Amino acid sequence: MGRASIRGGSMKTTFNQNNFSTIAFCSQSRKTTTLKAKHENTKKVPMVRARRRTCNNVMITIISLIVVCVAIHTMHRYKLTDYRLLLIPQRKCNSNLRVLIIAPENDKTINHIFENLGYALVHNINDNWDILWSTTADPFNLYTSHMTKLKPHQVVNHFPPHLSHYMSYMNWGDGLKHKQKYILHSFKLPEMKKELMDYEKDSHKRFVIRDCLVNGMKVINANDNINYNASLVLQEFLDNPLLINKMILEFGVYVLMSSVNPLRIYRYNGDVDIKFFQLTDSKHFCLNPQMVSESFNKNSINSYLNTNGYNVTLLYENIDNAIVSFLMMNEQYIVKHTKNIEQLHHFIHLMRFNIIMDTKLNVYVRDIQAGEDFKGIEDYERIIYSTLKTVGALNYYEFECRNNVSCKMLSQSKDIVTNPQSCLDYPCNVSSSCSSSKCEMCLQCLNQVPDVLNHLHRSYREHMQCGHMKRIFPAYNNYHDGNIVNQLSSVNRLSLKWFQAKCETDSAWC
Repeated sequence: MGRASIRGGSMKTTFNQNNFSTIAFCSQSRKTTTLKAKHENTKKVPMVRARRRTCNNVMITIISLIVVCVAIHTMHRYKLTDYRLLLIPQRKCNSNLRVLIIAPENDKTINHIFENLGYALVHNINDNWDILWSTTADPFNLYTSHMTKLKPHQVVNHFPPHLSHYMSYMNWGDGLKHKQKYILHSFKLPEMKKELMDYEKDSHKRFVIRDCLVNGMKVINANDNINYNASLVLQEFLDNPLLINKMILEFGVYVLMSSVNPLRIYRYNGDVDIKFFQLTDSKHFCLNPQMVSESFNKNSINSYLNTNGYNVTLLYENIDNAIVSFLMMNEQYIVKHTKNIEQLHHFIHLMRFNIIMDTKLNVYVRDIQAGEDFKGIEDYERIIYSTLKTVGALNYYEFECRNNVSCKMLSQSKDIVTNPQSCLDYPCNVSSSCSSSKCEMCLQCLNQVPDVLNHLHRSYREHMQCGHMKRIFPAYNNYHDGNIVNQLSSVNRLSLKWFQAKCETDSAWC
């Protein structure tokens, strides 16, 4: 042990050599112990990590087995048999939307369109479907009893048969009956033999035989020998058609009727179906397939017309006017033949107006074709998509508001109100004021007619989601023949009035 002494108030400690050696040994021992511990810990780290990885892999395996077992149990519960569906990544369906398609077995185009939109295909009318889409047969003939018992959300892409048939052929002779300036006079023989003979007396027009319009037109003169007892359709030939490279230009314009009563009409604002008819001899205009290609679309034709001094804006205004005037002219017939049909909102109708124009850009409806004639056109997929989007058929919650939450997301009462201040003033603030035309669009009055209110909600939702579909009726700046407007049904007049009121507050509605 060292000795310590205190001298002069200070302490002095002394160590001998043995004490120093002991301290040095202890210090060295501690260092050796520390190094050994670090070396041992270094050996243990990889082992610990390996154990952790093993544990994680075991846990993942256990969880995966649990998931597979639950999925297999679910498939057993719902009587599903293809277990491979659980192991192969599948395209997620659009919240279980289902479509029943009526089409030829070799025509898979429409199937692919709906599959790409996330629809599940069903094959039986008794299945729980959301949309019935037919490209060939009339679903009313196939499933007559089912068409009268549709669920509130279900949509069918056909009008009832008598109305659908009328929509396709109602231009036969109607131009004569109504003096319709947008329709080329047509005569169906032998039924309209007398009308044709009377028309020939007062006219030196030429006619086209319409039974060969698919591949061309056969032009005949009024004084030619016509077999009036034959089964055919003659249509007036336009004497001064608009020509491009000496060929007649025809537009196929796609039109959606999303509602019948009230009428809501949309024109597909994407491309148009373009055809050229070339004169092959003195009496035959034949379709020129070389000119019907991707190099000729709406934009290229518009550019050509602009370059040659034509007013393209006027052309499309005339097209809209022709379509609207044509359908409004037949509004009374439509109302008459649908008044006994309940829940007309189930039915939509997609059609093509084939239109030709003269050198002054006056347009004429040559004929109307139903949706089953559209396959093979360039914009087919986009037209179907735009149609479904407009009528709210792309999302599960859009199908007629399946619950109150989705309804509030899509439209609310405040969206329907057009002029709230006038509804607060006299006479609209009186309970008996709903008979006044000034107050008929007030919410307290619309609540008394729930069918009309539902139509306005659908109108609002269509406007918000119409995309490439342009609403051409009702519209604020559209052509409206005063005599026709005065004869519209009350619900159509109210619908037109409502859209005009919305336009006055927001130009996007015009």
